[in-house]
Amino acid sequence: MTLLAAVGQAQALDGREAGLQAAHQALNQLGSAACTLGVVIFPHRYEAQQVVNGVASLLGPMPLIGFSTSASLTADGMHPHSVVVALLCASEARAQVQWLVGFDPGSPEAAQQLAGLFSQAPGQTALLFADGFNTDGEQLCA
Repeated sequence: MTLLAAVGQAQALDGREAGLQAAHQALNQLGSAACTLGVVIFPHRYEAQQVVNGVASLLGPMPLIGFSTSASLTADGMHPHSVVVALLCASEARAQVQWLVGFDPGSPEAAQQLAGLFSQAPGQTALLFADGFNTDGEQLCA
């Protein structure tokens, strides 16, 4: 399996522009490779939706995960006021976003919904992300 990764970082007056510039930098490093997943890290001074709008305007419907932080860390050092976009491209991997309506991690319905999703691709490895404020990740994996 071929795995490529690229990181872009940018600062701007608003989150949309910073997200767009960071995504553009990362894409320029990858050439024509088809990316599987994007990771977006942004300072809390930017509105999350603005950052996502900027990144998504360039990347389209690619699955994204992200969070805010006081500073981002890349191979080039610490970036306290920058949006950082990391793009992952893997020839034999895929990323998928699912929204579980009315999700309650302790409910049997949530377990059934997750089991249904996993049964569609038996034997595959899954990486789950849960909202750390509204979801207890331990219950999700139990």
